Amino acid sequence: MPIHLISDFVPLLISVTLESDAVLLAVNTAVRSELDSSALVALNLSPTPDRAFHIGIVTLSGWTLSPAAEWLIERLQNVASRAG
Repeated sequence: MPIHLISDFVPLLISVTLESDAVLLAVNTAVRSELDSSALVALNLSPTPDRAFHIGIVTLSGWTLSPAAEWLIERLQNVASRAG
């Protein structure tokens, strides 16, 4: 049975990944030292017609989005509208 671990505490995610056969989805800057020491290895993945990626953005009710979050949401909406 697959297990999905979601956390914003990056050290926990790194620890679980290093101690298991898990695959960690993270930006390179979040795991730079682990990549530099070869404790983790980057996998170069790109979307293909037979592989779908699902991306979500979670916001807290009543909280104001940062300018960076607003920018990202706008860009994702533009890409999605062009994709049909």
